[in-house]
Amino acid sequence: MNRSLRAGLWVVVLFASVSAGPVTAAGNSPVVELFEDDAGVLLKELTNPDGPSGEVVREAKDKFSGICSIRVRPLQNFGNIAGWNFPIVEKPGAGQYRYIRFAWKKIGGKGIMIQFSDHGNFDRRYVAGTPAVPWAARKVAGKAPADWQMVTRDLFQDFGPFVLTGLALTPLDGTAGLYDHMYLGRTIADLDRIEAAGLGKKPLKKDLPAARLAQLWKDLTDPDPCRANPAVWTLVAASRQSVPLLKARLRPVIFREDQKRIARLIKELDDEDFNVREHASDELEKMGQAAVRMLRLALEKPSSAEVRHRIEHILSHLRMRGSPPSPEELRTARAIRVLEQIGTVAARRVLKRLASGAAESDLTVAAKAAVGRLSNGAANAPSAGHPGPCP
Repeated sequence: MNRSLRAGLWVVVLFASVSAGPVTAAGNSPVVELFEDDAGVLLKELTNPDGPSGEVVREAKDKFSGICSIRVRPLQNFGNIAGWNFPIVEKPGAGQYRYIRFAWKKIGGKGIMIQFSDHGNFDRRYVAGTPAVPWAARKVAGKAPADWQMVTRDLFQDFGPFVLTGLALTPLDGTAGLYDHMYLGRTIADLDRIEAAGLGKKPLKKDLPAARLAQLWKDLTDPDPCRANPAVWTLVAASRQSVPLLKARLRPVIFREDQKRIARLIKELDDEDFNVREHASDELEKMGQAAVRMLRLALEKPSSAEVRHRIEHILSHLRMRGSPPSPEELRTARAIRVLEQIGTVAARRVLKRLASGAAESDLTVAAKAAVGRLSNGAANAPSAGHPGPCP
């Protein structure tokens, strides 16, 4: 498979274009990201499944960290999140956690709340200010925060053992509640190391040695955010060096022979010969993630009901046997994030060049999305807090 194409295919996974839940750092990592910049996933999941849905939107200009926050209009938006299954225990090991850190802000009104679900039971609540509804909750502040405030809590001490499977963002009253920068950690020290990584908005006073830049480029491939994210934000801080570095290392995806073959196979899904259709289905499934983007595009306007059925079947099989992103795919996604966070004229030129690649490539789509957010002032506006470190 073409390497640059494959590197692009997972960028969408890391930029909220799938509904399988936000990208997390579970497993052996001591920290898991619940929300930083991946608003698209939570917007799809916080739908109030057993009640009327309020307004929940991506907020680009008023955020604590990173690229965006989530703005919720009273009363609340809630849901269990696909892929969330985080045990909260006293002595966490691999895949287990104890502490939560998040940031919130209230616009108008007297109270703001956040609730955590254990398989649909949302009775684990934190509140700041005066609640507008008589729900039992742990009070973390006497007043609702008019400015961004970061909260760190011991979930096990407050609520005992449970499995965190979802959340409710509950402004209660007033105009809106804003939520951002949400992480689980095994220890407070683990969460503090994530904060220490978020220094990217402060430019470095001295240039980095060439060996250090090479190591940072390598660190972007690390699956552990506690190692990879300091590299992300060091590169943001070293923008004078990192923009030329990323310009030299990243290339737009060109429509190559493998993509031409995918287009031909998709066309053959509607062939008059059954054997040709079967062969095309088998070959597309064998191509795996390389075919996903073009299959999704074809599914938007299928030429027949059978083509729709075959594409849905292929995508379903690929999802079931899906694998985590490769190191190169992780690096590509993080590099785009670095460029978007820098947001200078030079960084935008690099993103626009990447956005000029083949439309069927997820790398092209992700770069275009970053350019669009920058054009709307979403990524490079001053942040009220540290930049979020996790991809």
